[in-house]
Amino acid sequence: MLSIRRYILIVLATYALVSIPELYGQIVQYNFLNFNSNNGLSQNSVYSIDQDSIGRLWIGTANDINIWDGHEFKMYSDIFKGTKYLKSKNIKKLTLYNNLCIVSNDFGIEIIDIVKDSILTRDEFKAYQTFDVNKNLLYILSDTIIETISLDNLKKINKVQLKNSFYTIFAFDDFLYLYNYDKPTIIDLNEKYKVYSLKNCRLKKVKYRKTFIPIIIHTKDFNNTLPAEISSKIHYLETQSIEDIRSFYLYNDKIWIAQENELYIYQTNPGRYLKIDKSEILPTFSRLFVYDFFTDYKDNLYIYTNINGFYIFSRDNNKFIHIKNPNSSLNMVKCIHLLSDSTIVTGLYGGGLIYYYTNGNYKNIILPGMDAIWDIEASFESPDNFYAISTSSLYYFENKKFKKILRNNPNINFLNITKGINNYFLAYSVTNKSGKKIIIERIDYNFRTLDKYETDLYILNVFQKDFHTLLCSSFDGVYTIDINTGTKRKFLSNRAQAIMRENELIYISTNEGLFILDDQLTIKEVITKKTHNISDNFIYATLIDLDGNIWISTNRGINVVNLKSKKTINYNLNDGLQANEFNTNAYYKNGNLLYFGGVNGINIINTENIYNNQLKPNIYYTNVLVDDEIELKNSIDSITLNYSNNTISLSVRHINFTSKEKSEYFHKLSPIESNFINTGNNNFIRYTNLPQGSYTLEFYVVNQYGEKSDIKKLFIKVLPPFWKTWWFYTLAILSILIMISGFIIYLYERNRQKILLRYEVQKNLENERMRISRELHDNLGAQLSYMISQIDLFTAKYFKILNDDDRLKLKKLEKVSKEAIQTIRETIWLLNSKKLSIEQFIDKTKQYVISIRELNESIEIEYYENVDYSIIIPPTLAINLFRIVQESITNSLKHSRGNRIKIYFETLNNKLKIQIIDDGVGFNLNTEFLDHYGLKNMKARADEINASIVIRSEKLNGTLVEIEIDLHQMQYAT
Repeated sequence: MLSIRRYILIVLATYALVSIPELYGQIVQYNFLNFNSNNGLSQNSVYSIDQDSIGRLWIGTANDINIWDGHEFKMYSDIFKGTKYLKSKNIKKLTLYNNLCIVSNDFGIEIIDIVKDSILTRDEFKAYQTFDVNKNLLYILSDTIIETISLDNLKKINKVQLKNSFYTIFAFDDFLYLYNYDKPTIIDLNEKYKVYSLKNCRLKKVKYRKTFIPIIIHTKDFNNTLPAEISSKIHYLETQSIEDIRSFYLYNDKIWIAQENELYIYQTNPGRYLKIDKSEILPTFSRLFVYDFFTDYKDNLYIYTNINGFYIFSRDNNKFIHIKNPNSSLNMVKCIHLLSDSTIVTGLYGGGLIYYYTNGNYKNIILPGMDAIWDIEASFESPDNFYAISTSSLYYFENKKFKKILRNNPNINFLNITKGINNYFLAYSVTNKSGKKIIIERIDYNFRTLDKYETDLYILNVFQKDFHTLLCSSFDGVYTIDINTGTKRKFLSNRAQAIMRENELIYISTNEGLFILDDQLTIKEVITKKTHNISDNFIYATLIDLDGNIWISTNRGINVVNLKSKKTINYNLNDGLQANEFNTNAYYKNGNLLYFGGVNGINIINTENIYNNQLKPNIYYTNVLVDDEIELKNSIDSITLNYSNNTISLSVRHINFTSKEKSEYFHKLSPIESNFINTGNNNFIRYTNLPQGSYTLEFYVVNQYGEKSDIKKLFIKVLPPFWKTWWFYTLAILSILIMISGFIIYLYERNRQKILLRYEVQKNLENERMRISRELHDNLGAQLSYMISQIDLFTAKYFKILNDDDRLKLKKLEKVSKEAIQTIRETIWLLNSKKLSIEQFIDKTKQYVISIRELNESIEIEYYENVDYSIIIPPTLAINLFRIVQESITNSLKHSRGNRIKIYFETLNNKLKIQIIDDGVGFNLNTEFLDHYGLKNMKARADEINASIVIRSEKLNGTLVEIEIDLHQMQYAT
């Protein structure tokens, strides 16, 4: 099997160029990303790296701690909120433990609480050189002293005095490892700090597959004197020499050793006892001093140096081996062929052929008349025998070497050579005096012409479907051609770049996507940018790996489509591809190895070793700004904004140090937005002028492999203006209630004053009535009584001498005087009555009727009562009402000449109604009694007490007088 390691190139990193010397005929191996001060690192001397729970890297340099999230470097001193910072920024070692950042620097050991942004230590650990952490215990070293500190309370637990001085310490569960140049030492923590001195070895604490293991690198002279309890927990690595070894690391089942100014990679066997096999040198690190190694949670390897920052070896960026001629600018590959010994043969555009050998060397072959090599096809006998076509020549190679030129004709333009089922097919155009024509020539095993077909199609490529049918691509589509008859039929209207068969399916790569057909040429699937999210519809070639994944080369990278999972992965230049653009005919498959050629060489893909980092992406947010000015802490999960400061912006960060530009970001703000918004690789979110209310900002990221992160949430509350707050509403309601209460009190007080005033007026009226009644009784009544008595005396004395006329006049005078006295008595009675019930009022009316019956004794009077006898009538109202009734009854008795008078008293619907109805002669209201004083007086009295009066009368139809008054008004009447 071809060794992939031998064909890996160091390519230009995505973020920085790795400068290496050119090696003629040699292919180098690994892709590294380099980050230094040109990318934002504060200083190029990197001494230590660790990773926090979010996924950010904390990088200790000679000038401060740098925090890197894959997007930008930030110096911790710039974001540190405490009043005091580290006493020295020369960070020699850095370890993150829970919420603590422990560093050693020129001052000593300092501890930062990264949540509270405070320094927890000052002078306690001054002058201590280095440290290590294990199981919540901090071990600090200063020459010959080791102290054990509890990280719960930073209290000292133990202190040990050593005989020798050391400068390195590693802590494990059961023992400590100390190192100086002369005496590596292990201290047994279970045996009261028993010391074991070692020789010819070095020990390292290595992070391997997410756990820390101790590894001793030693020579053959190493004598293991450790007790079995400790020795069984250590891995051992034997090497020829440990001289000048700066550091070493176990990564990807290989040993990486930094030795002087070189970095080597050694093959090793699996197990606890490791042996170095073959080594590889990495020219990238020549003349660089490598301090140490680190692996992050995605298993990327970090190598940090003294003068050029740090390098990342990422599996993401080492998926593809890149091969090209380093000494030529002509690396456009048009076709690929593989020989039996895994030598790669490529045809170049304008550069002949290149052989890439398995030993890492290469050879360029230029033959007579050879310009661009369009196609290579193996013979039926052996892959070491093959044919190659250029524009006008056909070359034959035998046993890997050039044999002869089979054809060479300037009038012929070779287009395609294809090995069919049992024949070759050669397509070419011929130009002669009659013009240009296209020929398809069928050739046998010995390359002898069997027959020829002339066609009007410009042949791009030929594929033999079966013994009788060819599939031929032209500019306007794909045709079937019958081998026996030459008849053609168009079945696809797209230009095909390549046609191949796999697992009884035919794959046609076109300028409008990939068409998958069965043997009857029925389309089963179409893969396009729209349907399967491939990077471009212009497809150069297609290969199927052993797992059934479809690998598609385009002019925008390579796409891998899995029809079962419906996932598509897109790769581009940043992933290690030779370029984003590939070529027609430049593809080859050999078992699990896939070969694709393009404008800058070849990519070799071992599909068994393709490492797709399918860890769930880790995201967080940073640069949280309010009104684009006020920066908030990144650790918060809720934000409260004032109504006048209601613009918020932030950046969502996806922790990915190698291919973050391929991630897609999604966010939504509930309840304003119901669906997530895809912003592509734009990770900036901003919302302006948010109205008052509560919101939830949700966001997540999908990486290039389709893996979705957890949805992060940020709760946002925008406070209302003060006039929309509950307390303002409460004050407003209270104010309104107070105003309403005040108004009610005002109305009540005004009404009370009115009632008091009415009471006062009524009292005054009552007094006035009493006075008037007394005056009437004492003066006018007395005078009328005296006048009646004098008339009686005068009549008795002079009766005999008076004539009849005088006696009649005296009789009338006496009668009028008695009537006047009766009226005065009625008035006095009404005036003296403080409360008069309606029953009393009716009785008084009846008494009055009896007193005046003499006016018309023949008339019949009827009473009808339907009243609430509890109703009280005020005196003033009673006087006016009585006078109206009195006047009406008197008129009926005097003038109606009727036989019956009906008097109705009724209380209904809170009203008092009185009707006086006679069956007399009646009168005409419009012509008679218009100026009758009595009628006018009745209406005036009715108006005075707010009563309504209706008088209806017609000639010979009697008369009706109706008085109606609202009982509710009676309580206010005086």
